[in-house]
Amino acid sequence: MIWLTLMACSGSDDGETTDTPTDVVDETAHTGTETDTPPEHTGETTTPIEFCEIDAGLSVTGLTTSDGPHSTLRAVHVELSKPATVAVRCKLDGDPTEVHLLESTTEATSHDLRFSGLLPNATYTCEATPTCPTIAGAPSSISVTTGPRPNLLPDVTVTVDPTLGMTGSWTMMNWRDGACPQDGNPWLVVYDEEGTLRWWKQFPVELTGDIEGLWHAEDDAIVWGGGYSAEGRCRVSPLWEETDAYACENLPNALSIFFHHDAKRLADGRMLTLEARANNRGPVVWSGFGVRVHDPASGRVDVDINSQRYADEGSLPDGSAADPEPYHANAVELYQVPGGPERLYVSLCFDRSIMAIDPTNGDLRWRLVQGEGWTVWDAQGNRLSEDMLPQCQHGMDILGDDRILVYDNGQFRESSQITDLSIDGVNKRVTVNWQWTDGWYEDTLGDVDDLGNGRVLVDQAHPKCWSRAPAGAKTKVLEIDQATGQVASMLEMPTDRDASYRAQRYDGCELFPGTRFCDATRTRLAQLRPLFER
Repeated sequence: MIWLTLMACSGSDDGETTDTPTDVVDETAHTGTETDTPPEHTGETTTPIEFCEIDAGLSVTGLTTSDGPHSTLRAVHVELSKPATVAVRCKLDGDPTEVHLLESTTEATSHDLRFSGLLPNATYTCEATPTCPTIAGAPSSISVTTGPRPNLLPDVTVTVDPTLGMTGSWTMMNWRDGACPQDGNPWLVVYDEEGTLRWWKQFPVELTGDIEGLWHAEDDAIVWGGGYSAEGRCRVSPLWEETDAYACENLPNALSIFFHHDAKRLADGRMLTLEARANNRGPVVWSGFGVRVHDPASGRVDVDINSQRYADEGSLPDGSAADPEPYHANAVELYQVPGGPERLYVSLCFDRSIMAIDPTNGDLRWRLVQGEGWTVWDAQGNRLSEDMLPQCQHGMDILGDDRILVYDNGQFRESSQITDLSIDGVNKRVTVNWQWTDGWYEDTLGDVDDLGNGRVLVDQAHPKCWSRAPAGAKTKVLEIDQATGQVASMLEMPTDRDASYRAQRYDGCELFPGTRFCDATRTRLAQLRPLFER
C-alpha cells in the first residue's frame, strides 16, 4: 500500500490542478455527498476563463484576520474601495501544496471569508484579490496562524490501495483514551485522507463514549447525542459557534432522562432519540429502552416507544436481579420506505436481536433473533447456519425496506463480521446478500456504513480494557470494496489504548469547504491563478 493522497495532490507546486473547470466554489457552499465515488484527477488542461475587466479605481483597502471558535478555524476580512466579488487563497508557509481557497460571489465592499479545516499550530500566507471587477496589481497578503491541537489526541496512519483508491477525504469518529475506567473524556475527531488531525470536539465529561455524531450541511453543524447521561440529550454544535444548542429542550422530561448510544436529526428536521427506561414486573425492576421522535421546535412527540410493552406482550424477556439490563439497546434507525410507510429498527446487543416496529402504533413487526424459528440463506438459495444471525451487533445501516447492513460483533461465535441482510418477517427468512470478515474479533462497539458506491466503511473499534480481541489489536477504520472484498483504505490508531465507537466518511468538498481535497476547489485554484500571480 502507498499514500495515494500524495499522488492525488501532485500537479503544480501550489496544490493546483488542471482539471476540467466546474462552477465557482462559494464560501458557504458544500458540494458532494457522503456517498460520492472516489475523486478522479484527470490532468486535463483547464479551459481558459475570461476574467472581468480591470477597474483602475478598485483596490483592497483593508485585510485583517480573526480567530474562529476553534483552533483550526480562522476568518479573513477583506475591505474594498468599490463593490466587487473577491477570492482569498491561503498557502501553508513552507508547503504550498497545502492550499485553501474561498470566494465571496456577492459584489460588496466588505467580505468575511471563514476558513475551516486548517492545520493546527501552523502559519499560512493568505492573499486576497477582487475577481469581478479585477485589479491590475498583485493581491494583498496577510499572515494567519492557527492554534495548537490537544497533545493527547493521537496521530493516525492512513494507507490506501493505489488501484482501488479511497472514497471521500474526511473521517469523523469517536475517540477515547483506553475507555478503561470510563473516566477519560470522550472526543469527536476529524482526520483528513492523509491522517492529519483537522478538527476535534471534547464532549461533556459526564458522557461515556457511546455517542452518535453526524455533520449536517443545512446548518454546517454536528448533531450529536447519547453517552448514557442526561447531558447526552441531543445537541447541535455549529462549527462556527462557541457553544452548543440543545435540540431537545422542548422534549418532555429531557433533563431527567438518560440518552444513550444514539440520537440523530432526521431528514425532515425531527429528532430521533434512544433513551433509558425503567421496566418492571411487580417489584422486579430492570433497565429497558425507549425511542422517541419529536419536533424540536414545538416539542411534539410523534413516536414514543417503551420496551415495557414488548415485555408485557412476551416479545422480550423480563429482566431480573441477576440480569438487570437484558436488552442494552445500542442503535436506532427510522427509515422512510419510498412511497410507503416508515419503519423503526432497534438493535438490542444483550438480547442479540434486531426489532422492527411500526412507529405509527408501536406494533412489533418482527424480532430477528436466534432460536425463534428463523431460517438463513445465502444469495444463491443455499441454507446457512443460524449462527450467521447477529450476536450483540452494534452498528446498523438501513439499505432498504427490511434490508439492513449489520456490524455483527459475534460474541458467541467469537468472530466478527459485516452482513447485508434481507429480512422476510412474515416467513421468518433471512437472506445474506453479502458477508465480509478479515478474521477480526471485537465483542463490543463498532460501526458500519454503506458509502453508496460499492464500498462499505467499517469501524473496528477496540476498547482495550474490556475487549476479548487478541493482544495487539488496534482500532481501525476500513473501507471495503464489496466486489473484491479488498481493503481500499485503512485508518489505524497508533496504540491499543485508542478506543473508538462510530465513524463517518465525508467527501472532500463537504464538512470543510475550500480545501485541496475538493476537486472543484482545485480546479478553481487553477482558473484563478493568473489573478493571484499578477
